[in-house]
This record gives sequence, structure tokens and C-alpha cells, in this order.
Amino acid sequence: MVHWIKTFIISILTLIFLSASQLSAQPDIVWQRFYGGGDNQSFYASVMMDNGDLAFTSITHNNSVYFVRTNAGGEILMENRYGDEDNTKSGSDLTPTDDNGFVIGGNWNFNPGRFGAMRINARGEVLWDRIYSENENSRCTAVIGASGDVFYLAGWDPTEEAGDEGIVIKISGNGDVIWQRHYGGEGDQFDYLHDIQAAEFGYILAGGSGPRGEINSDFWILRINEDGDELSSELYGNENYETARALIQSPDGGWAVAGFWASHLPNWNAGILKIDEDGREEWFQQYQDRDHVLRLYDITPDRGRGFVTVGWDGTGGEASGYCAKVSRAGEIEWEIFEQPEQGVSYFGSVHIDETGLIIAVGTADVAPGNNRDSQGWVVGIRSPNEAPMVITKNPPDSLLRVPRGGSQAFIIEAEDPNADDLSFLWVLDEDTLGNENIVILDFPELDTLSLMVSISDGQSTISTGWEITVVPLIVEWSPEDTLLQVDQHDTLEFSVRAGFPDDSLMTFSWSYDEEIVSQVDTLIHVFDEIGEHLIAVEVTGQEVMETVQWLVNVVEPSDVKENGNLLASDFLN
Repeated sequence: MVHWIKTFIISILTLIFLSASQLSAQPDIVWQRFYGGGDNQSFYASVMMDNGDLAFTSITHNNSVYFVRTNAGGEILMENRYGDEDNTKSGSDLTPTDDNGFVIGGNWNFNPGRFGAMRINARGEVLWDRIYSENENSRCTAVIGASGDVFYLAGWDPTEEAGDEGIVIKISGNGDVIWQRHYGGEGDQFDYLHDIQAAEFGYILAGGSGPRGEINSDFWILRINEDGDELSSELYGNENYETARALIQSPDGGWAVAGFWASHLPNWNAGILKIDEDGREEWFQQYQDRDHVLRLYDITPDRGRGFVTVGWDGTGGEASGYCAKVSRAGEIEWEIFEQPEQGVSYFGSVHIDETGLIIAVGTADVAPGNNRDSQGWVVGIRSPNEAPMVITKNPPDSLLRVPRGGSQAFIIEAEDPNADDLSFLWVLDEDTLGNENIVILDFPELDTLSLMVSISDGQSTISTGWEITVVPLIVEWSPEDTLLQVDQHDTLEFSVRAGFPDDSLMTFSWSYDEEIVSQVDTLIHVFDEIGEHLIAVEVTGQEVMETVQWLVNVVEPSDVKENGNLLASDFLN
């Protein structure tokens, strides 16, 4: 096995805060898995499901779509090949469907190729298989699903009226075209779309655009709504040849776009563009390494701490899989070149699982020497000095309402991907509380509080917390005035509205002059005895009790008439 790892020193300022162990820390190859064997299989695109399952697609030796689905542990759940020598096709991208199947798009009818797609069900059976453009050299490169069992296919389509145009086709669940639109392609132009992602406004796509026959292509970012109407079309780059292959939304709401560039073909270099949510360029890192020829094919956020990108290093007539960790500012923190055997290897897509493990997907030659046997290749990579990770947070809701007079336990379960010991620091508003993974707080008064906990492994720190509102158990009562004067033999209705945010069971206890008379939320009482009487209700919930009392002065009717303009408090006093 051949691999190289290179670490970049970002700046002198950064070095002040890094220990020697951090500078020497490198990513670890945790495991490698190979799929296929014997007839040159490959993976290019992949998708990770919510349960951790992975699905892959690309091509086999006889130009058929190669599809594999595995569980999170890498065990094959399904493996199929679609097509033959007379019906050639290659998978470029795939997306899951609501019925646990997939839509796969790619290049149908090789040499010269057509824009095609197919749908399979959960058993791998083909539900439909279609070509959407008869133009030679058209291709589907990106697929994404939407609610309502509809799908968007993106790629490019050469037309007689213009050059190569970007194309997006919206299809129904049975493969019928809902609409199709062409974008760009003015004059002798080539406009390729390589990736599509959902956005608040509809969809955002990335590719390359430039004049045919010239080394002057740019990153192309296209925004459309759900009906295919163009919202914006922007180019990013300079006089070099630049093309984008993948984009992903960053945690700050903007977008990171990965691809490659060259001042002289074929001397490729990696490039990453960062734009804000409105499309304004924040930075465009065009990396240059004289020792390596690099292309980037995919990018994903690294749990809010920058990005992980993968691709291909074609140096010295061979190729290696390439994976790099990039900071939020686009600076390379580490990179790794991996090659199981001498030959051609590359990564085409990347994911990060719930534990922070980087999963790079691609193709690798696994036969020694000059024997060629490419297989689907999946590699688990553990980044060095990963930040701790919250496993469970209790209460899970960060906006919390708690009862006045009650108590609440706050618990954090966390782990460090690098197995480092963790420390905890709890802060309530500005007061430090403790250093365990649990605190229990009492809430005697109505208040609004902020509780934060910081979790550190000694090198990296993450934080989470709660915004707490302390609320009363008894929300309102009737009559609102708790000092009352009534006529003898009058009937009054007393009631309370109580409850906590979690709808806990409430109990009620009404008393008349300290004698229990009712245990529901309403009391109707006839005042026959002249004098002062005490009506009280006790409400209990979550081991919290609150009380409301009414002091009622019962007088003869003549007293009420003669003193009708006096306040009840005057009688009581």
C-alpha cells in the first residue's frame, strides 16, 4: 500500500497556539473496503441514507451501471449491474426515493453517449429506463429528489442553435418529463452542469462555462426556482481554466464549491470557492502544488469546522485518491494521498458520518504490478484532533420552559472521536456551576436564564446550551380580585387555569375556611354565612405546589345596597 500525507503550516499566528503534538498529528486510515472484483468495477457517486446505509454507482468493465448498497458496517445489501455491450450505460449520480429505491442518472449509449436515467425499486428491479436527449455527447451528471415523488436531472446537452448548454429536466416518479430547460450556451460556448443542491429559493447548480477552444473557463453557479426559471447565473474565476464539480451548503448559509483549474493544460490544480448566501464571493482558493496534479470532485462540511474535499492526484502517469481538510478560510490543514496498489485510484465523493468519520468513495486498482483490476473503493478516515461530539442532550429542546418552584436536571453525553478525556464547564448567565456532565438547577422565581456547557478534550472545545424561561404553575384565576364582598346567599364561581409546558398531570384541592370541599379545577359556592371566609385552591404538578386565596366578606343585602359605592377592601379593613 502506498500513501503520502502532507500537513500545511497555515501561519505564524496559528503556530503560537499549536502544540508539537498537534503539528505532527495526521489523519488515520481506519478501514478500507473493496467491492466488485474480477471485471473492473468502479464507484464514482454515492449517497448516505439517514440510517447510515450507503449506496454507490458508476460503471463495470462491459459499460454497465454498477450499483451497490451496503449497511453502515459495509455489508452488501444489494449488488446489481444494469446494461450490456449493446445497451451501454454508466452511472454518474443517484438519489434515494420514498419507496426505498433509487433514481440513477448518467451516460447512456456510450460513444458518443446520451443523457439518460433509470429508476429501481427496493429490490433492485428496474421500474423505468429512459433517454432524455438524442443529442450526441449529452450527459446527466447530477440527480436530486424532491417532495411529491419528483426528481431533477442536471447535466449538459449540445444543441444546433448554440454550443453545449446546461440542462435541467424535472421528471415525475414514473419518469415522465414535467419540464426541461436549457441554460447558457450562447454562441460557440460550452456550459456544463455537474452538481445540484436544494436551496430555499429552489435549486443551485455548479459547473463550468467558457468559450470553446480557449483556456478560459470559469466556475459557473446557476440558481433556479422549482419551475426552472433562472434566478441568477454567475461566473467566478480569472484568465485560467476553471471548472466546478461539486457544491454544498456551509453551516453559515453560504456555499462551498470544489473543482480544479489550470494555467496550462493539463497541469491541474485544486480550487475551492466560497460564496455567501447571496452569491457574493468570500474567497477563492486556487491551490498550486508543483509536485502534484490535483482535481477535486466533491466537498462536504466538517461538522461546522471547515470542509473535507476529495478528488484525484494524477502524477507520474499514475493516480491516487486525494482527501484534504480545509479550514473555514480555505486553508489546507492536512491532506492525504492514498493508493492501494500502483495504478489508477481516485475519490469521487465524500461523506461524514454521525461519529465524525470521513468516508471517501471512489475507485482503486487492487492488482499488483501491471495487472489491472479496478474495484469500488470506500475508505474510512479519522481526522486528527477532532472536536468532541455531543451524543445526547437532555432536555433535547434548547428553548425550555420550566415551572417556578421546580427543579430540572441538565445532562450531556459526549464523546471524543480520538478517545481523549473530556472536561465540562457549566455557566448559568455569568455564574460558573460545575465541571461534571450533569447539573441540577432549582427555579424559585419567575425568570429568563441562559445555561451553557462547554465540552473540551484539551485541544478543541464545543458548546451547547439552553434558553430557559421560568413560568408559573397557576397561569390565571377567576375572579381576578382576591378581596371580595358579596351579598348573603349569593353564588360565586371560582376557577384557575394551570399547567406546565409538558402537560404534566395537575391536581386541585379547594377549601372553604380550611375544609376541603372540591378537587376539580372549578368551585361553585353559595355564601350563606355572614362574615369573612377564606376560599383557597392548591394546585400541584411536578412536585410543585402553588396556591391562590380569596378573602370573601359576606354581608346582609341591605349593607350592600347602602354601601354599594364602597370598595370591598373598605369592608375588610
